[in-house]
Amino acid sequence: MTALQHAVAIDIWLMGLLGGKPRETLSSAAYNAHVTGQFFGFTHHLIDLVFYVFERDHCRNDWEFRKHIYTPESN
Repeated sequence: MTALQHAVAIDIWLMGLLGGKPRETLSSAAYNAHVTGQFFGFTHHLIDLVFYVFERDHCRNDWEFRKHIYTPESN
């Protein structure tokens, strides 16, 4: 397992402790808060700033990858 995979696993674990959705990361939660107009939506800017050197629009990209967890399943 790479260092990046470990970091993502810790991120998902932390979100689980905070009451997040299964497989949700801090980045995707922050962007989802932004999209839905929640107060803590501004945090996606701070997270994106941290990842700016490595990836532009990090939170949006992670949210796009995980957006299926934010939509109700169709039966």
